Amino acid sequence: MKFWETVKKCMLNINFKGRNTRKEYIFFKIFQFLFGFLGFLFVFIPLIFLAVVLAGKSGSVPNISASDLPKNITVPAIYCALAFLIYLPLSIWVGIANLCVSVKRLHDLNYSGWIYLAYIIILMCLTFVKDQYGIASSIVVLATFAELIIFACLKGTDGANKFDEPTKEIKNDAPEDVYLLQKNQEQ
Repeated sequence: MKFWETVKKCMLNINFKGRNTRKEYIFFKIFQFLFGFLGFLFVFIPLIFLAVVLAGKSGSVPNISASDLPKNITVPAIYCALAFLIYLPLSIWVGIANLCVSVKRLHDLNYSGWIYLAYIIILMCLTFVKDQYGIASSIVVLATFAELIIFACLKGTDGANKFDEPTKEIKNDAPEDVYLLQKNQEQ
């Protein structure tokens, strides 16, 4: 499967049944990284820039009245609002798809998807812990990388397991005539 076909499959197949191969998991994680990077680049950096410009005008963002706004700030403000309103539902959709892809990857390894819920709860608890030395946030980063590496490297179970049959991948990267020739030889 090609990259965008795999991402489309993962984004449209929002359920917790079945299995995902390593390739599907890795492709979706690459897409998720690119989506987050582009969101940061085109949504959050302009929002931060707009906030700095507005704070520079009056000293604090909440105390700005319409008369205090620079005349040329309307277009960037509208861009930031629209970009955020478009990015927010898309990021929720990608987050739900990520949850489904990760659970299906666990299914491919013959583990229950509830393990991922425990993982998320632990990460959430560590994220909100206020510690003096930043150890909790370091653990969150290391755990995230560990998840990526473990899920991406472990081979799924061969054959059927308690969750489903293995995902069949169609390898049709060869030209059409070679593919048809191979198909005829198999028959």
